Amino acid sequence: MKTLSLVRCSDITIFLLRLIFINRMNSWFITLVILLRVCAKVEETMARLSLIVMIIAVALACVFAEEELYSNRYDDINIHEILANEKLRMQYYKCLLGTAPCKTADAKFFAGIVNEAMQTQCRKCSEKQKELLNVLSDWFTKNRPEEWEALVKKTIENVQNKNA
Repeated sequence: MKTLSLVRCSDITIFLLRLIFINRMNSWFITLVILLRVCAKVEETMARLSLIVMIIAVALACVFAEEELYSNRYDDINIHEILANEKLRMQYYKCLLGTAPCKTADAKFFAGIVNEAMQTQCRKCSEKQKELLNVLSDWFTKNRPEEWEALVKKTIENVQNKNA
């Protein structure tokens, strides 16, 4: 006979019915009650085991799931050069603000993520992107606070429009 943990309820049923009818057991009612109890216990154990396996699988998926980060394709831009050049800085600023078209691929990329990055405190940013955003915010808050306030205000408006 197979061990109980590897046996399906139907296998146990067939085995006990054979005992009842083939061997003509006198206590067929007791055997039937035992059969029902064993089947219920097996089903209960399997249900618990399935639940435990599912909980472990979900926990492992949560633990080992890598958080999606923004692309690091433009992480090596020279932010200091951009901030030092008035014309270039204004192109990027207007692009981020949405008042002028983005003229470069990196400007388009950063314009696409700046609202979410500022809203989530750069949760999806690489370390380099966090550093770039910190340099950018430090420079603007020290040198052009009114422009920084306009960018923050625009970000808040975008978030409110997105949530509405």
